[in-house]
Amino acid sequence: MSTIESENDALVPRAQVALENGVSTKTIRRWEQEGQLPPPVRISSHAYHSRKSLNAWIARKVAGAPLEEARRAGRESAKKPAVTQ
Repeated sequence: MSTIESENDALVPRAQVALENGVSTKTIRRWEQEGQLPPPVRISSHAYHSRKSLNAWIARKVAGAPLEEARRAGRESAKKPAVTQ
């Protein structure tokens, strides 16, 4: 696997993300644009994803909570006033 190691996390190239998910890099770009995949870290002209954010994304997918639904739920709860008694 091709990664760039950092102190707290590994950065995974977009092509590796595509390979690990069985899709094309074009699909990965589309998922990024649609907000289905966390945004990449850009270094020069290259795009990388942190291993930590990818693992969290996969866990949400396995649990059945797509990223956009989680974002929407967070926005909705922020709009609702707190109930006080």
